[in-house]
Amino acid sequence: METVRMLLYKLSFRSRMTISFILVIGAAILVTSTMSYVIATRELEGNATSQSQETLSKTAQLLDEQLKGLLVSSLTLMISAPFTEMVNHANRSQSDAFYGDLSALQTPFTQLKMTNPAVQSILVSTPIGEFFPTSYYRNPSFSFADSPMQQAIDARPGISMWVAGHEDAIFTGKDRVVSLVLKAFSQTNSNIYLVINVSESAIKRVVTSNLGGDSKHYFLVTDEGRYGFDPGTAPLIPEAGLNDWALASKDKPSAIYKQDGSEYLVNRASLKVAENWTLYSVQSKDKLFKQVERIKWLTIVIIGSGIAVAILISHVLTALLLRPLHALQRTIKQVGLSNLDVRYSSGYRDEVSQVGYKFNAMLDQIGILISELGEREKEKRIAEAKALQAQIDPHFLYNTLNTIVWVSESGAADETRRLIISLSRLFKLGLNQGLELTTLGLELEHVEHYLRIQQVSYEGLFEYEVPRRIDASLLSMPMLKIMLQPLVENSILHGFKDFTEGGRILIDVEARDGSLRIAVTDNGAGMDAEEATRSILQEPQEGEAIESGRKGYALRNVYRRILLHYGERAEFRLESEPFIQTRITITLPLPEGNER
Repeated sequence: METVRMLLYKLSFRSRMTISFILVIGAAILVTSTMSYVIATRELEGNATSQSQETLSKTAQLLDEQLKGLLVSSLTLMISAPFTEMVNHANRSQSDAFYGDLSALQTPFTQLKMTNPAVQSILVSTPIGEFFPTSYYRNPSFSFADSPMQQAIDARPGISMWVAGHEDAIFTGKDRVVSLVLKAFSQTNSNIYLVINVSESAIKRVVTSNLGGDSKHYFLVTDEGRYGFDPGTAPLIPEAGLNDWALASKDKPSAIYKQDGSEYLVNRASLKVAENWTLYSVQSKDKLFKQVERIKWLTIVIIGSGIAVAILISHVLTALLLRPLHALQRTIKQVGLSNLDVRYSSGYRDEVSQVGYKFNAMLDQIGILISELGEREKEKRIAEAKALQAQIDPHFLYNTLNTIVWVSESGAADETRRLIISLSRLFKLGLNQGLELTTLGLELEHVEHYLRIQQVSYEGLFEYEVPRRIDASLLSMPMLKIMLQPLVENSILHGFKDFTEGGRILIDVEARDGSLRIAVTDNGAGMDAEEATRSILQEPQEGEAIESGRKGYALRNVYRRILLHYGERAEFRLESEPFIQTRITITLPLPEGNER
């Protein structure tokens, strides 16, 4: 008992449910099949034999009518005036009449095809040439005069011969056809033949459209033992076995054929127009018995009873089978109450338990993500703190105050007042009431105040240009504060480090394709753009000082703040050609409603 319980624990949930139902329903089906077989088999075989023979005989008659109609149409063509005249010309070897005869025969050819839509192609072989509908393409590699069809009809009595299904070698297209070959009426041995190719699929449709039931296989067999048309599927009885049965049962239209432990009901009906051609019907008795209506209903009743019993039993089994699911449900409920330390556990090893263990892994991953989120928030706060530290750089403040003192001592009161206002406005815009976001207009104003102060501090060192004509909707666009000031500071302190004059800083703003592009360009000493980009993308080392490598720090700080706030939607690009143009471009996504 303990062993059975352990095996049950190791089985999947689906397997346990399947076994439970199979034990009940399988027994019911077994009883149903046995009873139904005894009731139905005795009367089915006799009815199926007579019905199949009657249907097959009607189908053979219908096919005979189709072939007879084709034969009559062919003979009508052969006694037509154009055909008779062509025969006379051929017997007298009047080759100069070939094209006239060819033109005259087109009308009888067309009439024959209209009367018999199943006709695929027509050919008349004569000593002066071949005649066929001009719309067909003759296969030049095939010669009818040397073909097996001419040899076969010459070797047998009569003027007509039917050729079993084959690939049409006379005309291009390689269609499968059944051919009617006739010798022309002539008082001399003129070697004039008429070949009518009938679509094999049309012949098959005549047979299969009148015979129903997917348990039957139908095919024609010629007097040579060949198939009259391609049966399409492998016959239930091999050709050799069918010929043996035909010889042993030549006086019986139907009989039972046994092969490899299986029994088949075989019916046959001979054709009259195509001499010695026989239409066969083969049915598997195993499949035939499955179609009994009484079996179906009896099976349904017993299966319904089995299902009812199985449902009653399943109520007992599900109490055992659903234990892992209930345990998982309790775990999920605890997680819903914000208890992320709870974990699922079970002694089972089925699919539900596997889901539970995947749920545990998901909880572990959530814990990792929460921890990573905390680290990112910490990095964001560090970046913000560094940004505030950058905006109140003591060295900048010291130089600015010295500049204000120097200007005031020179008696330039208006210039002194403008510097004090710019410094005051610079700090006010930088503090921004403690908010991280400002607007594009205020950010441009902030960087312009910074440039104005630095231009006075570094007299004659550089000129600058800040855009004035910007759409009002763009000026009010929200963006991170103090993004441009570190970039222009980088240009002044590092780009113009060895300059005494001639420096130039240009700020461009452009909205395009749903993005805002802000570019800071200078003509300074530049940098190795690839190396600088790698440095910016690297994580800052612990304890890295602002003063140490301040050039890389300023750009990296701007990049990380953009990355933290905008994610992958933003772009930071460096381009540098020393002493010609160094450009830093920031691309930010435009808010909805501001797209250009």
